[in-house]
Amino acid sequence: MTAAARLHRGHVLLDNALLRQLRQARCMSQQDLADDCWRRNIPLSLTTIKRAELGRAVRFRIAREFARCFDVLVTQIVRAEDPATGCHH
Repeated sequence: MTAAARLHRGHVLLDNALLRQLRQARCMSQQDLADDCWRRNIPLSLTTIKRAELGRAVRFRIAREFARCFDVLVTQIVRAEDPATGCHH
């Protein structure tokens, strides 16, 4: 399945640099963040955090959990799509 197909099947690309920045601003490793999310009943595993920070597409539900974790709007962490090319930045 292509990346474009995944994006149209409930997946989105997150701003991986921003996710990393938000995590590092809290002085947390990826494992620390996963542990913190678990304590706060936010279902984000270490694997999911790594995948998102690598720039891989995630389900929209996961994007909502990242937004909840960092107390930001989903629109702040989802990569914008270039209308001319249909590519995400």
